[in-house]
Amino acid sequence: ASLGQSCGLTIAHFRALRRCALHALAFERDPCKAERLQKRCLELKLQKFNTWQHPEIAETLGDCGVLCFILGDNAHAESMLRTSVSVWRQLSKRGSRLASALVELADLSVVKEAWADAESFYTEALSMLVEGSDGVQVLQAMSRLAMLHQRRGRPDAAIP
Repeated sequence: ASLGQSCGLTIAHFRALRRCALHALAFERDPCKAERLQKRCLELKLQKFNTWQHPEIAETLGDCGVLCFILGDNAHAESMLRTSVSVWRQLSKRGSRLASALVELADLSVVKEAWADAESFYTEALSMLVEGSDGVQVLQAMSRLAMLHQRRGRPDAAIP
């Protein structure tokens, strides 16, 4: 990753940083290292693109938000995930990446017991996923929404 940094900021370099972060999380079992790498990637992308309104920024914000969520830093997770969703919306990018960010934000809302927000995020994500995504993502979002309805004591709403 540091070698790529000396050669300039390229999409390949950003992808390498992302892979390093995933490696740190999955194989080294070091979520703190993964978070540092993702945040460094975000800083470098902001330098390169000089704007928040870019798909690469939205993607990395979402990744950082998920890592913060894993680490239990829910305040930062929520801020990053909300910003990611906002950027995707401003870019008018309706699709699986916005839907994924919404599902992650919904999962965080469930942990915070913000039921109405979670339901809204899951429902919005499902509407996008049904439009043009594979069935696996649709089923995952539907099952999470169903579990939310069960937790809220509304089992009838959990049945599509």
